[in-house]
Amino acid sequence: MEQANATPQITKLTKEEVARLCHEANRAYCLALGDESQPAWDEAPAWQKESALAGVDLHATSEDVGPEASHNAWMAQKEADGWKYGVEKDAEKKEHPCMVPFDALPVEQQAKDYIFAAIVKTAVSFVELVKPQTEAVKQQGVPVPAEPPKPTIRYIGFRDQHRDSLYGTGDWFKGQVKVVLPATYAKMLKHPDVYVDGGTEVVPDMPGAEMIGGDHDVEKKGEKDEDDTQAARDAIAAMTTKEAVADYVMANFRQKVPRTLNLENMKRQATMLIDQYGA
Repeated sequence: MEQANATPQITKLTKEEVARLCHEANRAYCLALGDESQPAWDEAPAWQKESALAGVDLHATSEDVGPEASHNAWMAQKEADGWKYGVEKDAEKKEHPCMVPFDALPVEQQAKDYIFAAIVKTAVSFVELVKPQTEAVKQQGVPVPAEPPKPTIRYIGFRDQHRDSLYGTGDWFKGQVKVVLPATYAKMLKHPDVYVDGGTEVVPDMPGAEMIGGDHDVEKKGEKDEDDTQAARDAIAAMTTKEAVADYVMANFRQKVPRTLNLENMKRQATMLIDQYGA
């Protein structure tokens, strides 16, 4: 009698399956907090599924992004749909209490993004196990479809170092090129004074010694930039009039903040610009 093949068959998880895992984990976490508003995956609206799928893409294709990237992407999508900050969630008014920078979220809300990122990265590491099967297929002469080229972005901003807090792509050196998600690529190109198409060259890690003069100088400059950025955040927080916020944004970023917003929302927009471009 023939012996059964003892080699386990490893099934590659699809993006939808990983998104479902993340969604159901988030739903269970919300239930533990007493929040029963999250539907099961099969009953979730299309926009919620699309948001989860975009989050999987975000964390599966880059090792540089942290849990704050999920929140930034979610908030950018909400803003594009007309949502704004509100003390309580109100779908009719399109107000949500989580429409604030990641660092301003309550810890229990930040935890959702940590859980999401951990599940995706764990799922991706599991999928690595199917690579030998792919190699075996190649050896048998079966053509394997080539992956489409991934879009890249080059940082050309005026600073030698830059931290992208808006799109969650991490730290950049001037001239550095990174692979980004297609949706992120399109959004970043809306800032041609900061980002341009990166072409086919990818420079994931540029040595600081060639840029500024040595690792010690890079570290000192990074600390100074962060100090300046925090000082700018504090200055915005201390402003008491809409005019002050609008004048600051126009003088430093050549952008207009809608004065129809209340003072706190104007401050939030100004702070997001500081986090994106620096002080």
